[in-house]
Amino acid sequence: MSRHTQPGVYLLHFDTPYAHAQHYLGYADKITHRVVRHQTGQASPLTRAARKAGIVLILARTWPGTNRYWERKLHNQHNNRRLCPICTPHAHTQPTQKPYKMPKGYTDPF
Repeated sequence: MSRHTQPGVYLLHFDTPYAHAQHYLGYADKITHRVVRHQTGQASPLTRAARKAGIVLILARTWPGTNRYWERKLHNQHNNRRLCPICTPHAHTQPTQKPYKMPKGYTDPF
C-alpha cells in the first residue's frame, strides 16, 4: 500500500496566503483522494475559496498511518508554519518527494 493511499494526516501549503491562512492540516482515509478533492474545490470551504482565488495547493507533508487524534494534536499547536518543510526548510523532516501532480486528464475547473 502506497503511503498516500493509506489513512493519515497531511499538510497542504498555499503558494500564496489566502486571507489569514497559508496552510491546511487535515486527516483522510486515503490522502491522495482527499488532496484531489481539495484541488477540485470539493473539500473544505477554505481550500475551495483558495482554489477559486487561483492559489496553488501543494502537498507539503504527510504523517501516514496516523489518526484523527494526531491531527487534532497538531492542529491545537497552531504551528503549521513550523511543521511545513516549505516554510521551514531546516525542519526535522523532509517534504514529500515532489509536489502532488494531478491525475492524467485532469482539467482545472477554476
